[in-house]
Amino acid sequence: MKTLQQIKTAMAKCSTQELFELNEFIKYQVNLKGRETRSKLNVGTICKCSKRPGKLFMVTKINPKYVVCEEVDAKGKQLGIVKYNIMPSILEPIKK
Repeated sequence: MKTLQQIKTAMAKCSTQELFELNEFIKYQVNLKGRETRSKLNVGTICKCSKRPGKLFMVTKINPKYVVCEEVDAKGKQLGIVKYNIMPSILEPIKK
């Protein structure tokens, strides 16, 4: 597997058309991962988010584009009143 720096260097050498195709492929993969994750989620599921390491979230509502979550502690107790709209592709359900 290539390192991120090698990928960035290779992308710098790509043409505009190649970058456009790569962008479309990345969008497709993000949507695919989002659909896969959304199918595993239910209201009340506790998840971790790759953009906010060390924090846990509980799903309160599943929308077509985003998942509405509340921050919780390890026992599932709500930590605040703030609700977050999180892309399902960056959520990972926790098995407990």
